[in-house]
Amino acid sequence: HWVMDPAAKMQGTGKAWGYYHFLIEFLPRLLLALNTTACTRNVVHVPHHSDGKFRLASPSGKDSLEAPAGELVGMYGVSILEYDRRGGRKTLAALPREALPLPFPHKRRPPTPSREGIALLRSHAYRLAFTSFGRELENTPAEDVLIIRRAPSANSTHVGYTRRHLKAGFHEAASAFLAGHNVTHAIVEWERMSLLEQVRRMSRAKVLVGIHGAGLSDMVFFRDFGNSAVVELGYRQMACYVQLSRMLGIYYAMRATFGGAQLLNEPSSALLKRWALVRAGAMRC
Repeated sequence: HWVMDPAAKMQGTGKAWGYYHFLIEFLPRLLLALNTTACTRNVVHVPHHSDGKFRLASPSGKDSLEAPAGELVGMYGVSILEYDRRGGRKTLAALPREALPLPFPHKRRPPTPSREGIALLRSHAYRLAFTSFGRELENTPAEDVLIIRRAPSANSTHVGYTRRHLKAGFHEAASAFLAGHNVTHAIVEWERMSLLEQVRRMSRAKVLVGIHGAGLSDMVFFRDFGNSAVVELGYRQMACYVQLSRMLGIYYAMRATFGGAQLLNEPSSALLKRWALVRAGAMRC
């Protein structure tokens, strides 16, 4: 049994079913705890007043990260239970004496990604990927640039600009530009891939390009941080990827736009030229 500090929180208003908060804040710390036990069934007790922030699925059921969690921590038989303020003490008193606090940051110090936790996440994910793909992992074709495209869904389209989507035609124009400069690349839709498949694709990439909220957190799966780069598109700079890339030693570039108009009115080839993506080396932006 693992007992989470009642004051536990994640960055901003983050919730565990948000990909960044799941992959960068929740999962690494969960793995740090689970890595110290030989138990085949583990229970995480979280405070009820966390407003469900540590669930892996949103209350509406629209967003869920239970599948990727199962890929990475399914072997531990993890279940997450809530306890309320009134019954919390009784719940905790009934737990084994060896119950330990889950190491989440809380309000007395600013929450930051855990270096140790992310290192464990990487090694664990690569180990599982190698078990799943075998030699295919090493033989994955190198794609210097991966451009993330959010997969269309029933309530979103690629027309116009939202925080998670780019205007229709952007990805095709970017692909044509890179092909014209003999840069190996691919347009990927992470929602259509398992987490281990994402690890496989990231293992041979050098540059990750995408709009904020489309899965840039996968930068943790670059094989060589020092020779990799992330290009974030968006309407304004958000601290999360700046902080993460700085901690990992990944080169980071941001193309901020206000309301999206500047980004959409500028030819995508001009955007990519501005970052001077080239085929060789670290492809510094």
